[in-house]
Amino acid sequence: MDDKTTDNENTVSDKKSEINLFSKAPLWLGIGLVVVIILLVIFIPCPTQNQYFVFRIIIALASAGLASIIPGSLNVNVNKGITAGGALGVFAIIYFFDPASSVAENKCDQETFTFTVFVHGRKGKEDKILTGQGQVCMYLNSMPDKVNIDDDGKATFTEISPTFLNSKVRITINHPQPYQSTHPDSLYVLKKDGVIYLETDLYGMDEIFGEVIDSKTDQYLDSVRVSILDIDAYTNKNGWFDLHIPSEKQNKFQRVSFDKKGYERQVYDSVPVHTRQPFSLTMKKIAG
Repeated sequence: MDDKTTDNENTVSDKKSEINLFSKAPLWLGIGLVVVIILLVIFIPCPTQNQYFVFRIIIALASAGLASIIPGSLNVNVNKGITAGGALGVFAIIYFFDPASSVAENKCDQETFTFTVFVHGRKGKEDKILTGQGQVCMYLNSMPDKVNIDDDGKATFTEISPTFLNSKVRITINHPQPYQSTHPDSLYVLKKDGVIYLETDLYGMDEIFGEVIDSKTDQYLDSVRVSILDIDAYTNKNGWFDLHIPSEKQNKFQRVSFDKKGYERQVYDSVPVHTRQPFSLTMKKIAG
């Protein structure tokens, strides 16, 4: 008899423990969600609209969980014909009235951010091919924002609107010479105090072209050999030439030679191939 009584008492005690544990579940849920909210605020201080919608639900659930252990009653008229009470009423208040929205919006509206672009060449991050010259262009809208490249080879964009945070944008180079990003179609994600390294190269060094004329007759000269190193091309009957330069022999400046039997040789040092300006030169016959 005593054993049966003891078993019944243990069963009742276990059920009470289960009930107490179950009754505290909303409290632990609320505490856990508060911790989640704190972490979200730290790591996502200015959320997007979709993120804020999720945060709003989490905040309302956390408030309802904590309110469930507070004694007393609460009835809320959410809308015509819709009422809520207790923890559900607290959820309705926090979700529909959204007390944190004005604070969050004002704070984020004021928190502009910076973004830095380091410009370098194909040889690596230390290959600062543009220092104190040119501009970096960031396409936040249809018209790009331009920042000068400083002596360290970087351009820092300041006071960027928080509406562009986590946006993907196109970044290019603006320079009098044909410097371009090696990946012109890439998009870059804007992060607060973010940094990217933009690989850049000088293009337009793959050919040299122009015409050759007889200095006395002003007639176009054909069969003139135009050469750079061991690469050559010949003018046609209209005196026009187009010399293509392979990538492994391309340079910003080239030494160009012009040769034709019976004419004086012409040699031009430090020709700026990258400007893509056509040659127009005259050749003089050898006297005698």
